[in-house]
Amino acid sequence: MFYDLKVVPDDRETLADMIKVAKEMGYLGLGFVGDFQEIEGTFRIREYEMRSKRDLREIPYGEVNFVYSENRNVLRYSVKLERVDGIIFREIDEVLVREASKNKTALVIDLSSLRNGKLGGIKKVRKLFLVCYSKRAPVICVSSARLPEEMFSPRDLLALLELLGVPREYAKASLTTYPRFVLKKKGRI
Repeated sequence: MFYDLKVVPDDRETLADMIKVAKEMGYLGLGFVGDFQEIEGTFRIREYEMRSKRDLREIPYGEVNFVYSENRNVLRYSVKLERVDGIIFREIDEVLVREASKNKTALVIDLSSLRNGKLGGIKKVRKLFLVCYSKRAPVICVSSARLPEEMFSPRDLLALLELLGVPREYAKASLTTYPRFVLKKKGRI
């Protein structure tokens, strides 16, 4: 039922350990960034840093592709491309959120900053979620965990997001509905 579409294991053995822990926690699948083979219940995610619009031409079709860039114009343009499934964004940009909502491109919010418990990271995640919610933009929560111990339990994550003021159904959709939509679009499930 739940998906974490970005874990970053160092090797295939760590990924195997992560999928075991994920199944115990209630995850249906994990997306991983890496060049090793998929294991049952995992999906390879391609992550691209784009410096210019020209770089976007190199993104392949048929794979799950996440894009990030320091250039807001590149992000705003990439939201409109069908081969881009998610935009990893770190700063609040209402124009980007509105475009993502219109084009049904997911905005990827990395929750790794919640692990250290610093107030700045918590505030930022809260603001990102609330801006996305106000524009009804699809959001995917990712943990960016490198080890099984760094993974979030989906139920704990839902409770935490609720405490931050994110409506429960929207928080749940960020772990279930939107990731499933991206995987179905690419024929992965």
